[in-house]
Amino acid sequence: PVFYGSLQEQLEAMIKDYKIHRKDEATLLKELMALRDQEERQAAIAKTKGLSEDEFPFYSLWESYAEKLFKGNDTTRCIFTRELVQIILGRTVIDWVDKPDILKEIRRAIKKLLKDCGMIDIETEPFTREIMELAKVNFKNRHGIH
Repeated sequence: PVFYGSLQEQLEAMIKDYKIHRKDEATLLKELMALRDQEERQAAIAKTKGLSEDEFPFYSLWESYAEKLFKGNDTTRCIFTRELVQIILGRTVIDWVDKPDILKEIRRAIKKLLKDCGMIDIETEPFTREIMELAKVNFKNRHGIH
């Protein structure tokens, strides 16, 4: 879904589209307002679940595995989401996305978490890649837990 991308990426895409198609200002304003509304809805959902805006995109990643892994228990899903984000942010350093040793350490810890929550091996690797891509988009310029 669109909300996996960062707000910055969505905004850049809108601006690029605007430049290419020279949309009128009213159309661009409507799109920007819709993007703001989407972000506000996501923030409200995250808040009701006790998740931060950093954690919510990772919560959403679990969607296709949620029933099998968490048996409909949203509290458990939220707990694993928080642990996942802690794993990532707890290991990030300056320029972490360019450091193979750090990336390997994060992937290893993510795979352990996935196995701990009952994910089978064949699903672990592709899901870990998906998590890492989202982490790179959301936390590229961050290091450490804030």
